[in-house]
Amino acid sequence: MNVSILGASTPSTGELVRFEELPVCVHGVQFLSRGDLVALAGFTTVEFRSVWSGTKMHELEVPKGVGPPQALAISPRGDRVLWASYRSGVHLLDARGRSLVGLALSADAERYLSSESPGLGSFLGVSYPDGSYEDWSERYPPYQAVCDIAFSPTDDQCVAAYGQAYALVWDLTTGHLRVLLGREGSAEPPRRIYHVAWSPDGRYVMTRDDRGTMKLWDVETRDEVLSVEAPHDPRPSGVDRPDDMPAALSFAGGIGAIAFSPDSRHLVAGDGEVVRVWSVQTGRLVATWVGHGARHPLLGCYEGAPRIRRVRFSASGERALTVGVDSALRVWDVPSGREIWSTVPDPCCIDHGDLSPDGTHVVWAGCPGVRIYEVG
Repeated sequence: MNVSILGASTPSTGELVRFEELPVCVHGVQFLSRGDLVALAGFTTVEFRSVWSGTKMHELEVPKGVGPPQALAISPRGDRVLWASYRSGVHLLDARGRSLVGLALSADAERYLSSESPGLGSFLGVSYPDGSYEDWSERYPPYQAVCDIAFSPTDDQCVAAYGQAYALVWDLTTGHLRVLLGREGSAEPPRRIYHVAWSPDGRYVMTRDDRGTMKLWDVETRDEVLSVEAPHDPRPSGVDRPDDMPAALSFAGGIGAIAFSPDSRHLVAGDGEVVRVWSVQTGRLVATWVGHGARHPLLGCYEGAPRIRRVRFSASGERALTVGVDSALRVWDVPSGREIWSTVPDPCCIDHGDLSPDGTHVVWAGCPGVRIYEVG
């Protein structure tokens, strides 16, 4: 492993530490609740590394036969991982990589839900020298590919989004389906849910659909308690596909990230180049954060990709981090809505980032490696 300790922080970025020789394909990075370790998800592993030295403390290896993650969630303590792979479903893993439970629909639930048209797919192909084209695109069956997943605060439940009409709440003790969250009996076409979040107080699940709507659901009663609209700016894909064509799994419908504030009083959503904050109690828009661009520094316009890929809060809720498709990391002072720090690391095709629990450091991960930055 190649580790560089930069010592005095660089004035422009505050970069402190960088380390290389990491998993080839990075799927996510997260500070653990203790603040001195980061979890780095690769193709078949999750590595836990020291924030200050890059030293690998231990590694979780997924069981054989479990494919790469399409979506994943790591518990704040790092002792549990939800690993969602299209080919083998969703697995709850412990810190040693043992599969504790797999999430599988019962026969009657599968029959009921399989009547929907596919919500997610992959769009690939190859052009040959003779001018012919071979289409490798695939439509994934309903509720068999996860695009977003989140733990409950007690880690005994989770909620998953499938790009379908319902978000599913699962019991992680039994692996059984507990709740369907979505609207039934509507004459309008079903909304496709691409993002989910669980409120820190445990009361609500937030969903975000393909019309830019955030809905708040009471987990116990299954009632919709709040709905807020955010303007969604779907950019033309440039591909002539039918209206019912599924969204690309890796981009979750081009819908930006969502999050709850740590006190559960506000919900946050990224739209285009704007991050908006609403009051959970009143549904009123209370703040907007503007700063991200729409173009990747190397790849230009990222067709179909969400421009705000992640929103993360410090434990106190005083600071928040946003990660954009423009490869920028930005830290915001939440009370004032003012940007207090930003940097653009070595550009990567997809950037991952997180904010330390105390709000003083940012971790970034991409193909070139991992960087630790001091926010101050």
